[in-house]
Amino acid sequence: MRSSHSRSFEADPAKGRRLLLFPKHRRILKCGNASADRNGLGFSHEEVLQEPGSIEKLLTLLPDVPATCTAWKDIVTDHKVQGVKVYDARLVATMNIYAVESVLTFNAADFKRYSNITALHPSAVLA
Repeated sequence: MRSSHSRSFEADPAKGRRLLLFPKHRRILKCGNASADRNGLGFSHEEVLQEPGSIEKLLTLLPDVPATCTAWKDIVTDHKVQGVKVYDARLVATMNIYAVESVLTFNAADFKRYSNITALHPSAVLA
């Protein structure tokens, strides 16, 4: 069963909506076949394998840079981040380096500790 998260999001540069992809956060393979109740998209195995190519065509890939490690360490230290939350902290570090202010996520609550980041649930921005 496909989740309601499978509706489309339209990038609109005129509205300041660009889709960006960070190398370490290509999670479509992980969240694509997870069920909706587990913050997934509910795709079949076949659909998940097709999705990355079509999604990546819509995105601007921002490369990893050495400054990410220092920024990440600072965020983990400043916010006392532990466990799996360090991966969100890494994303925030990369976002800070590239001056990206918003993240599209099924887990907006995970980003509340970062006052400079606006976490948007996909349902809030669907076209």
